[in-house]
Amino acid sequence: MVGELLRECGAEVVGLAADGAEALRLFHDTAPDGVVLDIEMPELNGLQVLRAIRASERGSRCLVIILTSHSEQSMREQAYADGADHVLHKSSEFERLLRIVPAFIERRSEQLDV
Repeated sequence: MVGELLRECGAEVVGLAADGAEALRLFHDTAPDGVVLDIEMPELNGLQVLRAIRASERGSRCLVIILTSHSEQSMREQAYADGADHVLHKSSEFERLLRIVPAFIERRSEQLDV
């Protein structure tokens, strides 16, 4: 579902992960410009993957969007503290993904054109 939505936004989806460990492997193998992580994933949760991404050499240049079904403010705050660019609640903010991703793609294209 998220992969299809990202493609509709104009993103090139280089992989879909079934768990956090696979997500981290995909990040290292493909060096994407952006990732979308669910907080609740087996193996490694989204925050653990986020921390590992930010700790990597390429991690500071990668857009990281966290999706969550948690409504606790502390979870959002932790995700931002760990380096998330956006934290979206699955049921009420999912449509923001439709604005964030195309805007990011446009900015990245402009940077490459310079």
